[in-house]
Amino acid sequence: MRSPCHALLLVLAAAPALAARRGVLSGDSPVTRVVRLLTEMKQQVEKEAEEDESIYGKMACWCKTNDGEKTAAIAEAERRIGELAAAIEEGTARGARLSSEIAGLRDDIQAGQDSLDKATALREREKEEYEEQSKDLTESITALREAVAVLAKVQLLQSKGQHEKALAAALLQVKGLVARASRTSLQAAAGGVYRSVMQKDLWDLLSTLPSGDAG
Repeated sequence: MRSPCHALLLVLAAAPALAARRGVLSGDSPVTRVVRLLTEMKQQVEKEAEEDESIYGKMACWCKTNDGEKTAAIAEAERRIGELAAAIEEGTARGARLSSEIAGLRDDIQAGQDSLDKATALREREKEEYEEQSKDLTESITALREAVAVLAKVQLLQSKGQHEKALAAALLQVKGLVARASRTSLQAAAGGVYRSVMQKDLWDLLSTLPSGDAG
């Protein structure tokens, strides 16, 4: 953009040559020629000043508009940065809290799994013990049932006055069955002291029965 002073200097530098040329052509006096030249210079300078002012006005308007837009954009960007920074900080804190909760839950899950494994192992042992006891008790019940059946035969033999040897053999069979029932019953831990007392009483009663040499 040209300044008025710069334009004026250019015109003044060219004035002598222009004045000499026009003076020769028109025959005007030097004063008239100077006045005319200065008038033309003034008009030219004013025209260039108007052009420069128009250009400056347009540039100032553009700068003002652009500056306002940029300022608003910068303010919005700074606001958004603040929001994102707060969101990041909140997310970081929440992530740390969730990580701690997850770690706690994993510990609880592991503790629960360990407890479940122990309980499962205990149930397996109890199941095996129960099945073994059930088997032993079943054998004991079977032996006692057979012993009762044999005693019924003994009673029948006694009522018919059978030979003592036959009675002794039957009673010996009963004692064997009771002994087998006692062994399996003791192996199956259920019953405890009460069952032991019952078995002792049973053996005491059996010992009072006649068995002869076979007993």
